[in-house]
Formats: sequence, structure tokens, C-alpha cells
Amino acid sequence: MFVLGVSHTAMAHECIMPKDSTEHDSLECVWDGLIKVAQNGKYGMMDDRGIIIVPLMFDEIGEFDNQLAKVKYRDKFGFINHQGLLVVPLKYDDVGFFKNGTALVRRDDEYFMVDGQGQRVLDETPVMPIPDTVDVPAVDLAHELLSGEPVIPEPSY
Repeated sequence: MFVLGVSHTAMAHECIMPKDSTEHDSLECVWDGLIKVAQNGKYGMMDDRGIIIVPLMFDEIGEFDNQLAKVKYRDKFGFINHQGLLVVPLKYDDVGFFKNGTALVRRDDEYFMVDGQGQRVLDETPVMPIPDTVDVPAVDLAHELLSGEPVIPEPSY
């Protein structure tokens, strides 16, 4: 066995890679004792004993944030926990990261917040005031948070 370097989200943790870890395309430590595995373009998770705990079926597995990681399967996103269980169903078109127990998600053209079980926690589209400028609907800011593209509102006089 050898010790694998850890990602920035798992800095306090170590992963010990199993001896027979050469059969996979790539391995990445993502949580204490959890290793993201890639093979033939699909991702899953195994523990440090080499036991697969999340089947290699996902198109994408993100990094863990607040003990949850986004997963993508057939153009839909959800979240798994650090035990490999799907805790937020694969029904969203895009998802952000978890902060203070909630994450921004998009389904169709609707943006809203969900908790760690996928329950909606905010039904309205709030408007966020920007001092000395204009009010920007939070849905525009949601797009910016999910896509990384800045949203510059049209000025109204």
C-alpha cells in the first residue's frame, strides 16, 4: 500500500491506496478513506481497502463540500454523502455547492434552494438589492453562481 496525496477539500485526511489499484484509469482521494475511481469515462467510489461502495456509473462526481458531493448521471444532478448514499435525487439540471446546509439548484428554468435531503427550503425568487445601482433578481445571481458567468443587468433610468 502507498499513501496518496489529498485534494484541497480533504487536506486533513489521508487516503491509503489499495495494492491492486492499477486496474482503474484514475484514482483521487476525496474524503477520509474514500477514493474517487474512474474507468472508461464513468466514476464511482471505493474505500481504502479497494471495495467499491459507489458503482462506476456516474458521468461526474464532484468534490465533497459539507460532507456531500454532486453527482451527474444522464444529464441530471444530485448529491451523495461521504458513505456513498444518494441523499439528494438525480433530478436537477444543475447544482451549486452546499453552504450552511443548503445548495442552489436548477430544474428546468427554475432556481431554488434545497437542503441535504433535496427538500426545497426557499420557494420565492428573492430580489437582492445592490446599493446605489439596480435590483437584480436572485435568479440572475443564481445563474452566475452556477455557471460562473457574470450577470450584468441592463440599467433602467
